[in-house]
Amino acid sequence: MTRRDKIFKLAKGYFGRAKNCIKISRRRVEKGLQHAYRSRRLKKRQARELFVLQISAGAVEQRMNYSTLIHGLRLSRVGVDRKILSQLAQNEPYSFRAICDLAKGALANKMLRLPNGSGSAFPDEPSSATSGSSAAGAEGASQSSSRSVGTMHSKDGPNADFIRKTVKDATDELSRRFDARLKISEA
Repeated sequence: MTRRDKIFKLAKGYFGRAKNCIKISRRRVEKGLQHAYRSRRLKKRQARELFVLQISAGAVEQRMNYSTLIHGLRLSRVGVDRKILSQLAQNEPYSFRAICDLAKGALANKMLRLPNGSGSAFPDEPSSATSGSSAAGAEGASQSSSRSVGTMHSKDGPNADFIRKTVKDATDELSRRFDARLKISEA
């Protein structure tokens, strides 16, 4: 197949002399290939924009914004990509709510994180934040709990029981506030 035939084959279906005149066909085919190259990348970019828009709409229903949701998912190490998240937001609202709760829990855990780097006052205990805690309500309680925990130097110090109780009360208060907000928003 000659070079001329390849160009005419690519120009098949073009309007006017662009399909049968080699000079015009060559220019139109080259321009068409440039558009095709660029559009293969634009297609991916536009698909991602659509995924982000759909995830954002689902996140707003869960009282979050997109950036907070993605940050929470990274903290909780959820490896779901944006395409799947957008499908869940559209078709599986309960699954998407569970993923949002994971993100909220990770964000609340980050807000309650103590100076030793763990989410708990004591290294052998599990994280003190519940998955139903919200990041917005966590700020007020985290300040009081981190102050009392920061004063203790060992697990069995003189204030150990008081500190355990303070951390537990703070997390219970956070989950109670979050449940109250959900009931108000559902009403």
